[in-house]
Amino acid sequence: MERTIYDQISVLIHFECPQHKDELAKMLAIVEGKKSLLEVGSNFGGTLMRMATKLAPKSMVVSVDWPVDDTPKDLNPVGTLKVNCRRIADLGHHVELFIGDSHEQEMVENVRKFGPYDFVFIDGDHSYEGVKADWTNYGPMGKIIGFHDIAGPVEGCVKFWKELKDAKMFNTEEFVSPNSGMGIGIVYRE
Repeated sequence: MERTIYDQISVLIHFECPQHKDELAKMLAIVEGKKSLLEVGSNFGGTLMRMATKLAPKSMVVSVDWPVDDTPKDLNPVGTLKVNCRRIADLGHHVELFIGDSHEQEMVENVRKFGPYDFVFIDGDHSYEGVKADWTNYGPMGKIIGFHDIAGPVEGCVKFWKELKDAKMFNTEEFVSPNSGMGIGIVYRE
């Protein structure tokens, strides 16, 4: 069934930045003034764009995305991500966009060249193994690491976050708004 333009706009708004506004605001307060940012799993780039507006002038912004999820392809997530990356560059930031599997060693090495990062946001592969791999590969590149969906709806994110938090190796913080069903977890490696 073909979507009307209004249906497409509604779906795009949802996928572009689905985070609960209170959770997002708390994370953006942490991003404020940082000079380097890595997002693993940018999808349309809506959250990336919001974080970039909070960075210090002339910051480094790196995005890694591999569009293989359930995002409707007719909404052109990669095209929209590229537009958002251009907008971020227009803000005066240096932007690097990598399209490919975040778990591939070559991708990890390419991203590492632009680090370390003041803030890393992990929002890519939501399977337990995927979140764990992104933490193992990209977590050490960041001073502060954010995780998406720590309260659901994907069990892999919830399980990995609980293990990481319960290990008490790092200071952690959670932003979970009532009825959000998502949540953001923060790890302070500093």
